[in-house]
Amino acid sequence: MISKGRKGKKPIIAITFQLTRDNIEELSSVVKLAYELGVDEVIAPNVDYVPNREVEKMVVFSCSKADKNFLRKIEEAKKTAKELNIAFGSRSLEMLETPVCAEDPLESAFISVNGDVSPCVYLNLPTEGEKIERIFCGKEVRVNKVIFGNIAEKTFEDIWNSPRYREFRDHFHKRSVAWKGPVDIFNLSGEVPSLPEPCKTCYKAYSI
Repeated sequence: MISKGRKGKKPIIAITFQLTRDNIEELSSVVKLAYELGVDEVIAPNVDYVPNREVEKMVVFSCSKADKNFLRKIEEAKKTAKELNIAFGSRSLEMLETPVCAEDPLESAFISVNGDVSPCVYLNLPTEGEKIERIFCGKEVRVNKVIFGNIAEKTFEDIWNSPRYREFRDHFHKRSVAWKGPVDIFNLSGEVPSLPEPCKTCYKAYSI
């Protein structure tokens, strides 16, 4: 990642350390290692796509209350990063619905290796068949892939502006307009338009 505001003098160097139950104890040590190596930033994302029960056992986030020990480990890492003047980023360990997920389907799209255009990678994973398998809050889920066209057949602009794709994005536009703040998924207000059906069981929609 090239540095912004540094006039190109030095690229920003970041370490991405994906959190699991087995490695979260090492998070503060990773921050210290980053400092020793001259790294600018440590990013600690969750395992946010859970295709099966084995991966489900790895995650550190919760569909109810976050594990206090895991929260403490993240706070310790944040404190260490602040002391060492290293940027640090992590995601929520509790489910909080957000109007537009970090993949930002209002402004971005995903194009697969064969040219299929989808709102994000999570809706067109390279699985066999037209279904995507997920574990969501303990339940096994299968959702349809979401593909709005192929750039070998139509221009990206035509696909982006197609009625189906515009209708999909309109869900998120309306949610942004109606949004009043983070919402616990178990206490949703009817005032906020619902997520598109395939997004309802995606952890990215809940700040994970």
